[in-house]
Amino acid sequence: DLANLEAEMLEELGVIERERDLDLDRRFKQLEGDVVTLEKEGAKDSEINAQRRAAEKDLSGIRDRSAAELELVRRAYDECKNLFARR
Repeated sequence: DLANLEAEMLEELGVIERERDLDLDRRFKQLEGDVVTLEKEGAKDSEINAQRRAAEKDLSGIRDRSAAELELVRRAYDECKNLFARR
C-alpha cells in the first residue's frame, strides 16, 4: 500500500540523514583533534591548512554520498508510486 511505502521511504531518509550527520560530526571532531595535535607538535601553518583541506574534502565526500543516497531513495519511491498509479 502506498501509505506504508511512503512511511518506509521517510524512515529510510531519516536514517540516511542521521548517519550523514554522525559521520560529519565524527570527521569534524577528528579534525579538531588533529589540529590540536599538530599545534602541540609545533607544525607549520601550511601543515595545519593541508590537514584542514583534506578534512574538507572528506566532509564534501560525505555530503555528496549522502545526497546521492537520498536521491536514490526518492527516485525509487517515485517509481513505485508511479506503478501504483498505473493500476
